[in-house]
Amino acid sequence: MKIRVFILVVAMFAITGCATSGKNFDESGMDKIVDGQTTKQEIEQWFGRPSGTHSGSDGRTAYTYIYAEAQARPESFIPFVGMFVGGTDSEAKTLTVWFDQSQVVGSHGFAQHSSRSGMF
Repeated sequence: MKIRVFILVVAMFAITGCATSGKNFDESGMDKIVDGQTTKQEIEQWFGRPSGTHSGSDGRTAYTYIYAEAQARPESFIPFVGMFVGGTDSEAKTLTVWFDQSQVVGSHGFAQHSSRSGMF
């Protein structure tokens, strides 16, 4: 009996869902960004390769760093009860850095969002 309970508990932890998108980046590095001074090379050094790049009609370019993570709460896997107390916790963050034509940061912005789904 104890072995069955142990196997069930291990199986529940093994199947607990977790999904990520993008490459996690350290947002504390944003304190180093100075509009009008920081270069594209420094941004790449601090944050790595961007998740995406954009070009504006005015010749400016932008790097976007995106990371999102969602994790199902363990209660979600309890039969019947999981419908009421289960759900997911998610977090997302985005850093966008715009460069002028001389490859210096013109402006930058950061957004972060956390959410919790489920009935409780």
